Amino acid sequence: MIFFIGEVTKPASIKGVANGVNYVFSIIGITRPKDGMTYMDVDNKANLNLLNDALPKTYGPTEFF
Repeated sequence: MIFFIGEVTKPASIKGVANGVNYVFSIIGITRPKDGMTYMDVDNKANLNLLNDALPKTYGPTEFF
């Protein structure tokens, strides 16, 4: 098993996270706003950051959940 540590609200910190994987399962979400983060920042934008990094790769995942 391989782990990747990054901050999904900062796209540069997750660059290449999906290289060489077949599937991406995201359970990213926020239960309540804190530290200046909102639902839009995490539930929407952070998942979009992950999706944007994962999908355009030639050797990236074939599925995003």
